[in-house]
Order: sequence, then C-alpha cells, then structure tokens
Amino acid sequence: MDSFLSDNMVAEIQTIYDEYLLRYKCKSAFSQIAKRANVSRSTVTRFIQGEAKPQFENLVAIMAVMLNKSDLAAFIEKHFPEMGSILKSTYQPDSDGSVHLNSDSLTRHLTTEVGDLIYNLASTNEGTTRKQIERLRGLAGLDSVDELLEEDHLQIDTDGRISNKEKEFALWDSKTVMRGISFDLDRFDSGLLGTSGAAIVRHTESLNMEGLSEVKKAIYRASQEISRIKHDPRYQGNIPFYVSAVFNLFDKENFGDDEVKK
Repeated sequence: MDSFLSDNMVAEIQTIYDEYLLRYKCKSAFSQIAKRANVSRSTVTRFIQGEAKPQFENLVAIMAVMLNKSDLAAFIEKHFPEMGSILKSTYQPDSDGSVHLNSDSLTRHLTTEVGDLIYNLASTNEGTTRKQIERLRGLAGLDSVDELLEEDHLQIDTDGRISNKEKEFALWDSKTVMRGISFDLDRFDSGLLGTSGAAIVRHTESLNMEGLSEVKKAIYRASQEISRIKHDPRYQGNIPFYVSAVFNLFDKENFGDDEVKK
C-alpha cells in the first residue's frame, strides 16, 4: 500500500464509506461517488480500498461526497495538518466550524470569466450590485448574476446588494483555481503599478529540498497574513482586490519526492 495512506487513515475511510452505504441503503457506491466527485471509478475504488493514492484535490472531492462540510474540514485537518492549518487560518469558519466547499454547479460558473468575477466580487465584505456588474461586464454579466441568484449561490437584499450566501468558501479543484488565476492575469491593470493597488513579484532559482520547503512556507505565511488583514475590521472598505499566487517546478527530474507520481 502507498505510504501516503496510513493504516489509520485507510480504516477511517472505509468506515466512512460503510456509513455512506448504510445512509443510502446500497451495497456499492463506487460509481455514484465517482460521478459526484468527477473522478474515475477506478480512482475511487483503489482509494477507498487503500490500494493507491489519488491527487490531493481528488481525495478531497471523494471525501466531500461522503462527509458533510464540518466533518470534511476535520478530516483534512487530522490527516493533512499543513493543509488543515491553511484552511482554518485563511477561511473564517461558520459557527459549526465548517468552511463551505465549492459544488459542481458553482464550479460551472467559476469556469467562466464573468461568473468568476461576479462570484468573487459578491464574496467580498462589500458585495456587489447589478449596476457594478453591468458596468464591468454588460448584459452578459447581468445574465450570469441572474443564474447565480436563481441557483441559490448568491443572495440579494432589499437595497440591491448582492452577496455570497456562504460566509467563506474554498476551492480544491486545481484546474478551477488555475483558470481563476488566468482570469486574474487577464484582468491585471498595469496602469495601477506604482500605486497601492497593484504589485508584481516573480522569483526563479534552483534550490534543494529544504529550500523548496522554506519557499512554500513563506508563501503560506504571506497568505495567512493577507487573510489576517482581510478580516481586520480596521481595514474593511469598498475597494475590492485580488491576490493570486503559484509556486511550482520547471523540472521535477531531481525532485525525488515520494509524493510525486513519476
């Protein structure tokens, strides 16, 4: 069995799967879970049986089918402390301790530039309005916000302020996140460079494993600090912003990490 899955983790996953079967009164649910998680049946089967490791985002997608949001957050924190710590420090949980994860329906909207923009604007403390959406994206924006409202992803108050129904949300599908980052790059306004409204940072180098780990920690620390600022009442205002960051390898030939599939 892959070392990525400890015996305790495998036992817990199988217990969760058995409870899922009892809840839905079925003998097997590999295909059902695969469809809802948008992964292959073989990925689900091998994972639940403890035979192979899926990518982290697929693991989360599979577990999200079988667990409620609060239990999923607890599962991540227990078995992936680093990711659990980032999740808790970056997203403010609801009163039940849960952080809301994206649904298939929402993901469909986030894969379009207009839907991604509207949802993220609505998720700010200030929210957004039809007037702002029409100014930024015209009729296409109004059509998109209507769909998001109709599908209950967003809400609108009596003053016309459009906001996210969820206090916080998290995305685990790397393709959706990367698409959002590509949207952010296209939106980048170079005219704001030199002001407090824009910054560009890029680094390249060759490091050893310890150095790579330190870079990753530095990025996480920066993310946590930005989150702290975001949620500080002293800084609440009406200017929406975004920060996107990626960290990866040009060539993983010498990486040697046993978590990477060759």
